[in-house]
Amino acid sequence: MYHVTSRGVRKADVFTDARDRLRFQQIFQNVVERLEWRCHTYCLMTNHFHLLIETPRADVSAGMQRLNGIYAQWFNWRHGFEGHLFDRRFGSVLVEGHAHLLELTRYIVLNPVRAGRVAMEQLRRHDRRAGPAGVPGDRLGPLALQSGTEASS
Repeated sequence: MYHVTSRGVRKADVFTDARDRLRFQQIFQNVVERLEWRCHTYCLMTNHFHLLIETPRADVSAGMQRLNGIYAQWFNWRHGFEGHLFDRRFGSVLVEGHAHLLELTRYIVLNPVRAGRVAMEQLRRHDRRAGPAGVPGDRLGPLALQSGTEASS
């Protein structure tokens, strides 16, 4: 299991609105299904994202190249940009043990709260059984909280 992150180049926004987030989720869903990953939780912030994924094979790099590459091409097309969207290679940390898993889950879920993007009350009201709006299937984890104005739904 891995905690994977990617941040916008020069900390620029990689998600500007709900449409960007939805397209990212669709591409992510495709990668999860194609590579038979399991996503335990994830969080989309304005200029970065966190994924907590379990992979049956050693294919994190291939999956992240696909996810970040396809999304960056679409984002640049949609917004009329050129060049890199993400800064550096993605970051990944191997989850080592139950305590580490618990701490990472807490960190990812609370990331929008700590950044002041989502109120704790919104987090409490969020349906932890549901996946993100518009993304079918159960391979995306039990909590998929997005930051920004659409997080209140």
